[in-house]
Order: sequence, then structure tokens, then C-alpha cells
Amino acid sequence: MVIRRQRLTGILLTLFFLVLAGLTIFSNTIQSVMLPKVTTEKPVKKTLSHFIKGDGMITPRQMTALVNESGWKAAKVHVHDNERVKKGQVLITFDSTKAQQQLLDEEARL
Repeated sequence: MVIRRQRLTGILLTLFFLVLAGLTIFSNTIQSVMLPKVTTEKPVKKTLSHFIKGDGMITPRQMTALVNESGWKAAKVHVHDNERVKKGQVLITFDSTKAQQQLLDEEARL
């Protein structure tokens, strides 16, 4: 009876360790599958570039009305409403044929 009990205890102990080892391997496999894959690189000197993207309403610092004191007609408007402009950009072209004719008349009179 003692030998039978020792054999049963040995078998149960062996079975317990096999189940324990199997569960340990199985849990480590599941855990390693769930982890993110990571790679390493050697550090390199580069410039840092950072871009910010967004939208919104931009209000100008200063608005200036275009005044035509000479009374010339506008020949062409080079920009439209809500269009970006740069410093030095031509905004409007006036029809100066009348002024050129007046200049020629004055030169002829002199």
C-alpha cells in the first residue's frame, strides 16, 4: 500500500510540474505575442524638423485702403478676396492711358 501511495504521489507530482511548466510556457508565449516589437538604431546627428499643421482665422496687423486720387480706372486686380499676399506683390494695375495722353499734351504745349 505504501509503494502504491508513493507511486501515485510521484505521478501526481510529475503531472503537476508538467502542467505548471506547460502553463508557464503558454503564458510567456501569449505575453510575448502581445508585446510591441521594438528595434534599436545607432544614434545619428541630424537636424530636427518640426511641422505644425492647423487651421484658423488670421487677422492682419494692419489694413490699408487703396486710394486712387488721380481718378484712374482699375485695369486689373491681381488678387482676390481672402487670398494671401506678400510684401512687394502687385495688388492692382490702373489704366494710365489717359494720364499718358495728358502728359503728351503738356509736353506738346511746352
